[in-house]
Amino acid sequence: MILALLGLAQAADASSTQYFGVSSAIPLDAGAGYASQEVMVSHGEYGLTDNWSIRANTIGLVANGGLGFRYGRELLPGVYAGAWIDTWGMLGFYGIVSMGGHVTLGNPRWNVTLGTTGLILRDYYGGGWEPFYDVHLALRLDLGERVAFISENHHSGPRMASMSINGVRVHMKRWSLDLGAAALYLEHEGWNRYPVPYAGFTVYFRTPPPYG
Repeated sequence: MILALLGLAQAADASSTQYFGVSSAIPLDAGAGYASQEVMVSHGEYGLTDNWSIRANTIGLVANGGLGFRYGRELLPGVYAGAWIDTWGMLGFYGIVSMGGHVTLGNPRWNVTLGTTGLILRDYYGGGWEPFYDVHLALRLDLGERVAFISENHHSGPRMASMSINGVRVHMKRWSLDLGAAALYLEHEGWNRYPVPYAGFTVYFRTPPPYG
């Protein structure tokens, strides 16, 4: 089991680099990519090299989105580390700059990731920039050849909130389907729980490596 978890020599694919809303530190191969639709959130990522990838995000409207870059590397067998920077914006109403880092233990099929994100948010009504942080813990556990259990958990501040998404992924060679439930806890409302269904669909693709 330990060798399976540290899992040396298992090939990564685009499905194994992503949980629900966050990525693992396992990098995409050069030329590999995906495009995903999750409720109102669309995002995609493409491997520029075996360590660097570019990604794009939108929420609802095409004008409500941004671009980012992610870096990942295997430091030791079964130990990955990475970092990213993302920008978001919507027609001048607000802007977001997020930077973070994460560590992943395991292999593309069995892994756990601990990450932290620091964001600078601009108020929707032009009230200035506000710092914000998020800590997340995510897990992937393959239950079979084509089915994986995924758990993604967040704790955010300074307006304290926690979110947990748990579900299963049916992953094929060119696509995957995520089904689960998300629960939100808000401190200013007594940590009430708001469970909602969660669904996502992802298409995977591969091109020749862009840089040889």
